[in-house]
Amino acid sequence: DGLTDFMSTITNLGSAYALIAITLLIILVAIIKNKRLPINSIVNLISIFILSEVTKFIVHRPRPTTTHLVETTGFSYPSGHTLVSFAFYIFIAISLSERLTNKLYKTLLWITMPTLVLLIAISRIYLGVHHLTDIIGSLLLGTIYLLIFLDIRRKRKLLKENTK
Repeated sequence: DGLTDFMSTITNLGSAYALIAITLLIILVAIIKNKRLPINSIVNLISIFILSEVTKFIVHRPRPTTTHLVETTGFSYPSGHTLVSFAFYIFIAISLSERLTNKLYKTLLWITMPTLVLLIAISRIYLGVHHLTDIIGSLLLGTIYLLIFLDIRRKRKLLKENTK
């Protein structure tokens, strides 16, 4: 029971509600600190969510027939929690580490974020709502997506710098 409660809590950190709340918190911090609005974080979250939903619609893979320990709807592949969490939390780690100068903070960031993503992925299997292949495929799809997203961001940044 304790492990199921823990896994349910972890899986909720990959839910749309949690990710939207974190994005709103990022926006609030940016406004308070008088920084540029984190448009890339918002675009990233919206883009990866759309990719997840479109892929689910195209693939139509049914969920495992085992007992589900949490209520869930929709198709199994990709694991939206895993895919979106990967793209969101790793992007945040990359963005923050570009600004951090303290090595300890960077190290903690790079331990915490991938561990959180891995725990979310494992929770989806533990809770019986995804196959292992859904998780592996979601992590691979997330990696490909994030590499493309980061390349586009880099090219836009270079273009801005060259037009100044």
